Amino acid sequence: MVLKRIIIFLIIILGVNQSLSQNLEDRLVDIIQSSVNQGDYIKNYVQPLALSLGIVTGSGLYHHGAVLEFPHFRLGVGYTVVHLPEKARFFFDPATGQKTPTIFGDKSGTIPGFDKCHLPIWIIQGNIGLLNNLELNLRYSYLDDSMMGKVSILGGGMKYGLSELFIPKSLPLNLSVQAAYHYLLAKEYLASGSFNMNLNSVYKIRIIPLSLTAAIALNNSTLIVRTDELKNINDHGIGEISVTGENGVRYHFGMNIDIWKVTLSSDFSFGTYQALFIGLTAGF
Repeated sequence: MVLKRIIIFLIIILGVNQSLSQNLEDRLVDIIQSSVNQGDYIKNYVQPLALSLGIVTGSGLYHHGAVLEFPHFRLGVGYTVVHLPEKARFFFDPATGQKTPTIFGDKSGTIPGFDKCHLPIWIIQGNIGLLNNLELNLRYSYLDDSMMGKVSILGGGMKYGLSELFIPKSLPLNLSVQAAYHYLLAKEYLASGSFNMNLNSVYKIRIIPLSLTAAIALNNSTLIVRTDELKNINDHGIGEISVTGENGVRYHFGMNIDIWKVTLSSDFSFGTYQALFIGLTAGF
């Protein structure tokens, strides 16, 4: 009797440890092997991730409304945290009608989530002044995430200054329009693309080294799950699954503190989910 209880206890512990050590790729494999409507289940399961990644890459894109003059440039690093509300943690499975965990949900159910309330990602950024009132923006991030595995993010875009066209020089206000595209790759099975278009404004308070920032942004993002690239699937995959992310308007508000050539910036944005960006850049 005692031996039986010990064996049951060990089975439970091993099962829990295996669940905790799994990453997203393992969960997707479990869905394909255990679910009847694999495609719909995967879409619902990773939908909040598609939204969050588009929000992360669209945060902290701008720090100054003015365009850098050639050949000046800025280098910096930023950290974005996306808040995941309750609606990001569960969905109702059409097949069963039951409340089911998403990728960010709790560790209950046949396919558990990773029990997350926030998604943090850091990114490095460089801005280079070009000719004709243009500025080039380059961004990169690499992380070894316990949930997604090894993730690379590469992005780039252009900013065009509008201040000279619409704003009198006597006003401490800068306007610019900016477009950027980011590509994320996690191994071969997961990829995400996002396009962002921003209208930026920065109002500089003259008596103190503080600027107030605001922007309206149009985001369009998509997440691709390549089931044929999942480990141990062989020829049993169901092809590529495209999951729509955040396709809509986001609003950004923040502030900059400028000390000599260094800028400490913050950006709070809201739309489908809320996000906070904090960054530090230096100009040369």
